[in-house]
Formats: sequence, structure tokens, C-alpha cells
Amino acid sequence: MKYLFIIVVVLTISLIGCTSYRSGITKRQLKEAYIYSFKITYFKQLLFVGFNRTSEIQSILLKDRSGYGEPILTKEDINTIDSIVNIDNIKMFQDSVLSIGKIAEGAQGKRIFDYALSKYNSKYLDSLANVRYKYFIKIYGN
Repeated sequence: MKYLFIIVVVLTISLIGCTSYRSGITKRQLKEAYIYSFKITYFKQLLFVGFNRTSEIQSILLKDRSGYGEPILTKEDINTIDSIVNIDNIKMFQDSVLSIGKIAEGAQGKRIFDYALSKYNSKYLDSLANVRYKYFIKIYGN
């Protein structure tokens, strides 16, 4: 009987101590964290690719601490972001080529910051992040 009591106490303590990192946060907080992480990852990746993956932009992005310490995005999320970033980089390149001779010489070329900021604040990216979040919750639950 004494051993049964000890086993029950140990199991109870183990179960309480081994809860997931998400157990202390609400669904709303998880959604906000997920969407922010999705959008900031997209933004950083777009800057990295837009500036042609140079060591200078890589150094800047490594020093930036925007985001969360614990990874929340899945491999599928990262693949989705990479695909969209590649499409957006092509659009930025095409826009820069089409602007030659049509705008002031000093304004020609890729408009990376303008483009990245407008995409970060777009309803499209919000919508995509929400769709990915719903998939995340469906697969991994809360």
C-alpha cells in the first residue's frame, strides 16, 4: 500500500512537470505567436533573398532578435514561406527591370524594403498565416 501511494505521487508529479510549453498559454496567445512568427520569418527571408543572400544581409539578420526563442513553425510552413519569397523576389526583379527609363535614375532597381514592408502589412500575408495556423492546430492540436 505504501509503495502504491509513492508510485501515484511520483506519477502525478511527473505528469505535472512534463506538461508541454504551450499548456501555460491561451489559444489566443498561441495564435498571435504563430502568426507573428510566420510573418516575421517571411519578412526576414524576403530581405535575405531580395538582397541576393549576401553575407552583409545575413550578418544583419543573424544579429536581429525579432521573433521568439522557441520555434513554432513547421517544416511545411518554412517551405511555404520559401516558395512565396521566391515568387516575390521574381516580382521585385521584374518591377526593377520594368522601371528602367521610367523613373528617376536614383530610384531604379529593386525596392526591397518598400516591397517587404507592404507585403508584411498585407491582408494576403495575414490570410495565409491564418490558413497555416488552422492547419497547424488541426495537425498538432492545442
